[in-house]
Order: sequence, then structure tokens, then C-alpha cells
Amino acid sequence: MIYKEISNTNPIIPDILNRFFIVKSSPLFFYFFAFIIAIGCTPDSKTENFDSPLYTYIESHKLVAIEEKTIALDTLTDPYKNHIFLYDGGDNKVLYLSSDLDNSLQKYHWDSGKLIDKKIIPKDGPNGVGVINSFCVENQDSIFLLSSYSFQLSLVNTNYKVLKKYKLNTSLSNPNTEKNNLFPIGKQNCPIGVFEGKVILGGYPSLERFDQKFYTEGKTSLLLDIHSGAIDYLTSVPPSYRERFSDGFKIVSQNIFLSQTFNYEKGLMIISHRTEPFIEVVDLTSKTVKRVYAGSDKAQHIPWVKYKDGNQDDFNFFVKNPYFSSIYYDKYRKVYYRILEMPNPNKVDAFDNISWTIPFVIILDENFTKIGETALPPKFAMASMIITDKGTYINQYDEREDNLVFTLFKLVKQ
Repeated sequence: MIYKEISNTNPIIPDILNRFFIVKSSPLFFYFFAFIIAIGCTPDSKTENFDSPLYTYIESHKLVAIEEKTIALDTLTDPYKNHIFLYDGGDNKVLYLSSDLDNSLQKYHWDSGKLIDKKIIPKDGPNGVGVINSFCVENQDSIFLLSSYSFQLSLVNTNYKVLKKYKLNTSLSNPNTEKNNLFPIGKQNCPIGVFEGKVILGGYPSLERFDQKFYTEGKTSLLLDIHSGAIDYLTSVPPSYRERFSDGFKIVSQNIFLSQTFNYEKGLMIISHRTEPFIEVVDLTSKTVKRVYAGSDKAQHIPWVKYKDGNQDDFNFFVKNPYFSSIYYDKYRKVYYRILEMPNPNKVDAFDNISWTIPFVIILDENFTKIGETALPPKFAMASMIITDKGTYINQYDEREDNLVFTLFKLVKQ
């Protein structure tokens, strides 16, 4: 895999600092740099020093809330423990929804919100697909169902009859690659992709986080040949992972997840890692990876924990720090939305019914240049967004437990 790192921003360095950077080989620069480190951390510090590109951008776009949209669900469907997928058939838009509680697949008219059909999918037997963790509707007669813990992908038709099953931990086309080295996610913000006869699955290394191989050999996406069933890995963990691990840090369990989105017109997959200010732009044809800065001055550095602190409360550490949760491509407006979650200072404890985070939407144009950043109220589930020709629908937390509630946002130029 070829990595190339670029910054699609306009660098800006204050004049007083610019002189130090120009003469960086001088003793003066050395002492200045040492002073910055000294005031930035202590010998017992559990965070790292990190340099992000200094940049400026024109705040030209923002997201504006327009209206709510509600879809009534049955009592066996949790509005937050599901996977949703909008099949856009032009005038006939169909919302597919899978429920964790009964392993069902449901179809709703998107415009009216009315239920079209609900089918409970068997987990076992010849027509069994395992527990449905995610799915992708290539067309209404070709649906891929992912059972992550079974390492199985099933292709079913419109009547949910199994046409083919694929095992995701065998048939590796590269015999030198360790089997079962990726746990497929397939969540709403990490959708299954289909491109030129290949299924693309994102995930995280199925290795222990204390294992050096997690940071040096871990895989993050795979390619499945639809016809032969052969598997090959597409991407690995970012190069910075091994550097941070070598410096004595490990990633917390909540941050091993990634988000991915697809720009099929350009043959690209874009990956967002939770602790990385850079995104990965993957050319699906050449299989090359380009790292592009897509961060925020609100979170120039997202810390890891010290490796020696293996018994530290990962969740407590996680909720006190920012992270990049999701990335989406808006093919209608040709922009990307990268979601930054900042700790909510109003959150007191786990039972106060207040969201842990405040979301910020980083807006990038089709060349990955930042054109805006919008703060949203802490009531939205940013891992559950639907993008249509009308705008972007974001799932929101709501007291109406048997309803799927969205807010429609429009991208407007300022």
C-alpha cells in the first residue's frame, strides 16, 4: 500500500514563528522548541505532543435545520439500535431498516413513512444469515447482509432468499496474510461498498490492543470478489499508529472504530479514523492511499493512553476527549461531512439523560478543502445520517420511543 500525505489547506505561520522555522537548524530554534515542549507536558504526562498543520480557510458554507421527519416504528424496533439504508429509486425512495431485537428487515415508504413490509430473517439453517449487523441494498433484488460475529456475508433477493454465502475469514488471495485479521463493522457510518464486482468492508484489526501487531500489521478494510469469493485486504491502520505505540501509547477500545464513505463517480473510498486529523483517500482502482488533513482547531490532538496504564478506565478517558466519529459523502452537493464529537461540559453522569458529546460538522469540498464547520445541538445521533437530493437527514434522540425522528438540514452558502 502506497501512502502519500498532503494538506489541502492554506498554511499560515505568524511572522515571529516563521523566523524560527526558517532557521530551524540554529541553536535558537532548538532552545525555543525545547521550551515549548517543557511548558506543554510534564514527565508524568499521559498525553502526547502533536503537530497539526496551521491553516486558514474561508467559512463559506454551513448546515441549517429546516424541518423534522418522523417514521413510526413497532414496539420491537429500537430507534437507536438498528441499521438504516435509503434506496433511492428516484421518485420511489425506500427506507430499509434492520432491527437488532428480532433480526428483522423492514421497508418503509420514505415520503409517507408507511411500513411496506417486515420480514424476520432466520439466523440458522440453509436460509439463515446469522445476526444482521449491517446490510447494503445494491438493488431491490440484490441485498448484502453482514453478520459480523459470524464473519459471514449473505446475498439475498427481494424475498430474502439466500442466493450465496461468503465466509470472511477464509479464501485469502494472499497466503502470506494472517487469516481473520479484520473484524468487519458495517455500521451506519461504515457502510458496505460495492464497486466493480467487489464488496468492500471496513473494520478494525481482530487483534488485542496490547499486541504490537495491532499497530504494525492490523487491517482496516477488505475486498471480497462477488463471483469467486476470494478475499484480499485493502487498507491497514494508519502509519501514525505504530509511531504512537512505539512511544508507549495505546488506543482506547472505543476509538478502534473507523468510518468510511464512497465517491463512486471518482472511484474513491474515504476513511476517517477516530483519533486522526488526517483522512485517508483510497483509489479503489490503483489501491493507493493519500492522507489529507481534514481536522479542526478545536481538536488538533486526540490523545491515547499510556501503554503502562492498561487498567485505566478506557470509557472514562474516552468521554473526556474529542474524537472524529463519522464521515459522509453528499453526491448531490459534492461535499463531504466529517463529524467531530467534542466532550459535553454539561454532562454530569451516565444517568442524567444528556448527550456525552457536542457534534461539529466539518464541511469539505470535493477536493477536500475545508469550506465550513457547523456546531449542532447535542441531541443528534451523528452515526445515523441519510443524504438525499432534498438535503441531509440526521437522526435525533427523541422522547417518542417508537419513532425514528430526523431533522432535515440544508447546506447553504453564507
